[in-house]
Amino acid sequence: MVLFACAAVLGACGEAADDDPDPTVSTPAEMSPTTEGSATPTDGTSTATPRRVTVGKGQEHRITTAEPALVACDGGGEVKVLAAATVTATGPCGEIDVDTDGATVTFETVRDLGVDGSDNTITGVRTLELDVGGSRNEIMIKQLRAVDVEGSDNTILHGSALTPRVDDEGQGNTIGEG
Repeated sequence: MVLFACAAVLGACGEAADDDPDPTVSTPAEMSPTTEGSATPTDGTSTATPRRVTVGKGQEHRITTAEPALVACDGGGEVKVLAAATVTATGPCGEIDVDTDGATVTFETVRDLGVDGSDNTITGVRTLELDVGGSRNEIMIKQLRAVDVEGSDNTILHGSALTPRVDDEGQGNTIGEG
């Protein structure tokens, strides 16, 4: 609470002008995600190394531009994909929400994966709960416990180690081993 009050006072007085917080990071807790700067290519190519952001329990990171993103989940955290970006999430994430069209998301482990956008490609190792409200998504997860689909024309493939509980209320969806 004291940190919040100090930050509000400094922000109102303009003394924090040297601080340029990353607008794509929001944190509901007092602790902020850490970031490491990205390298800029010097060979004239437009491909930049994605900046690495670390989120932990109670923290959130929003991806709002189409630039590649690397998110390291440290025992939880929420990742919101709001732009057609290529996103790689490492470590155990609490939640990943893909609320855009045309994103490519790769993850290791996430408790809850929500896909409300369409035309996304999502690949992961393990998730407990997959909720798909969008359409025409291609989702491949090695270990999947439960899937709830309300969208249409989605392809959802899972590994053979687990047979997930499936609730398919959409149309034209393909859900199976692959």
